[in-house]
Amino acid sequence: MSLTPSQLRASFEVYTNYGNSSSATVFSVMDRLRSDGEAGIGGEGKEYGPGVGIKGGRKGVVGCAFGPGVSVEMVLMRRVEKGDHNTDKGIVEVTNGIGGVSVGGEELD
Repeated sequence: MSLTPSQLRASFEVYTNYGNSSSATVFSVMDRLRSDGEAGIGGEGKEYGPGVGIKGGRKGVVGCAFGPGVSVEMVLMRRVEKGDHNTDKGIVEVTNGIGGVSVGGEELD
C-alpha cells in the first residue's frame, strides 16, 4: 500500500498507549486523527493549521481492525474538510473489492 511512517503514526501511538482493544481500536485511531487535525498537526501538506483540520493529506482513509478469533473488519472512509462541497451527498460506491472506489462521485486516491 506504500504507506509512510507518518501515515501510520496515529495507529502506532494508539496501540503503544492503549494496546489492542480489538474492533474498538478503529474508533480510537479515528479519534486520534480528528484530534491531530484540530490541533493542526495532522496531514502531509502545507495548508493546515489550528481549527482548519487536516489539509493536504490523502482523502481516502482505510480503517482495519482484527477482532476475536479470525475476524477482520475494514472500512473505507473519505476525509471531509471544512467547506467541502461533497459533504452533503453521502454517496459511497464500491465497484469491486480491489479498486474503483468513489465517494460523492470523486475517485479516492
